Amino acid sequence: ESLFPGTVVRAEPSASDIAKGYAGQIISVMNTYQNFGTFDVAGADLDLSWHVKTDRYGDFKPSFAATYMYEYKYQFAPGTAPVETIGQANTTGYAPRWKGNASVAWQNGPVQATVMGRWVGAYRDYDDYNPATPVRKLGNFWMFDASPRYNIGETLAADSSWLAKTYVTIGGVNILNRLPPYSYYYGTLGVGYDPTQYDIRGRYLYANFGLKF
Repeated sequence: ESLFPGTVVRAEPSASDIAKGYAGQIISVMNTYQNFGTFDVAGADLDLSWHVKTDRYGDFKPSFAATYMYEYKYQFAPGTAPVETIGQANTTGYAPRWKGNASVAWQNGPVQATVMGRWVGAYRDYDDYNPATPVRKLGNFWMFDASPRYNIGETLAADSSWLAKTYVTIGGVNILNRLPPYSYYYGTLGVGYDPTQYDIRGRYLYANFGLKF
């Protein structure tokens, strides 16, 4: 009640209360949620890209992006110090210090392809929930995606207003089938890996056929 004045209403303390060091008798309690809690998140992004054109081999578009987080604090309990969770996994919220991706897009006539690598920097596992266990490091891993595309309409039906922009894409996510390592994460799923950074599905492939008007 000292942190949220007005939530507890008391009578004036009696002489007996004062003698015993008690506050006055409770008259009413406002049992409602209080608007309290903060997240302070700060970081910096870096994006680089360029375009290389060649007459023989087509166009190349390499790119690189990285995020550096230098603050991820939360305070959910009144009167407690903020908790910093940069690089420390936590079910309340956290962020690896570094994340990034690098990709190369290529096009030569009706043929296109993109290859992307996604990287997550190292971070500590959820050890704060199980202090008896040794410290584990997660992260510092790459996953690679690829998506070749062929604009078949440009080759087979360039004069057709309906079919000129048809295309087919055959792609893959996590094409190297990088599976998540074991984690102390428990959450509501109890899955044994960290679902905030990893995908349990492993490699999966897809095919799309599209028509643009």
